[in-house]
Amino acid sequence: MVADDHKTAELRMDIKWSRWVVLLAISAIALTFASSVYTHVVTEDFYYFIEATCDPEAQSCFVRDCSFEECPPNELDTYKVYKVSAALFSKCQDNECSNICPYDEQCIELSCHSQEEVMCTD
Repeated sequence: MVADDHKTAELRMDIKWSRWVVLLAISAIALTFASSVYTHVVTEDFYYFIEATCDPEAQSCFVRDCSFEECPPNELDTYKVYKVSAALFSKCQDNECSNICPYDEQCIELSCHSQEEVMCTD
């Protein structure tokens, strides 16, 4: 009888610890979700990389060969890339952010020559 009481007490303790582990896991998931929502929806603390048209005779441009690789929907074979914060992106009037990027210092143009494994115009 004493052994049965001891096993019952152990089982109750295991169930109690299991509840705490489940509660801790659910809390961690909820905290991660809330943090992600705050970062992406409230503060918009992330960036978009925008491809815009580029004149290879006036500046250095990224180059891709659409005959060998799949091109994105914009079908640009020479392009420049801007790094735009999500908060600023909401003010863009087109997919290239042409109304903002040439004029706003928060819209950062990435240099083609600073990137590895890409082709650039000179």
